[in-house]
Amino acid sequence: MLKIEIESQVTEEISGISQKTKNEYRFFKQAAYLFRGDSKYPDRFELSHNDPKDALDVGFYRLSIDPSVVVDNNGNLKMDSRKFKFEKILPKSQGQA
Repeated sequence: MLKIEIESQVTEEISGISQKTKNEYRFFKQAAYLFRGDSKYPDRFELSHNDPKDALDVGFYRLSIDPSVVVDNNGNLKMDSRKFKFEKILPKSQGQA
């Protein structure tokens, strides 16, 4: 499991026409931060969403990549980031009964 922080639900729309396929595309980017055990500061990255309503709420998450890891038809190990699972980490005061 990896720890992710979301500071804002704000998304940025990305759209255009693919030079390769000539098809229109549209998706939304959301800033996120990855905490790795060996680094002092988190790494910034972007999540992609099909709809801005899919943006994650502000908070901390555990990231499970298990459902996203597949072996393709050529026997290569691949990851599909659209299948990542995010589990919100509750603050201690909310997680205790």
